[in-house]
Amino acid sequence: GKNKSVVIRFEGLFAVTNCKANFRTPVKISKNAVPLLKAVNAVELDNEEFERFFDVYSDDKILAVRILTHDVMECLLDFYQKYKIQYELVFKGQVINIRFFHVTVKKCLHSGKSRVKIFVILVRKAGRR
Repeated sequence: GKNKSVVIRFEGLFAVTNCKANFRTPVKISKNAVPLLKAVNAVELDNEEFERFFDVYSDDKILAVRILTHDVMECLLDFYQKYKIQYELVFKGQVINIRFFHVTVKKCLHSGKSRVKIFVILVRKAGRR
């Protein structure tokens, strides 16, 4: 057969932060995920406003709810609404991966401080729960 190659392209910034908590089951928080995924392991939360903007996936609903307290959901929603930067979080093992889609470094700089750096610090606090 013919050789096929796959090219995966990601435009944006990728951040990784370590945390003390160990997330044995991955928890994924994404903006407007593919509708097909919603049936697989979607987690429903008690925050309609958050769910209008984000989808949460995990095989461990209890873990997802423990991570996504009201304060954390409010922080994630505020960040998106303020900066209009689409992002995705994956809590897995002792790592939190953050992907900021279609973001340039120039767009992330604000008053000499990086919005992304501030966001990573807030997410790390969520990982300590």
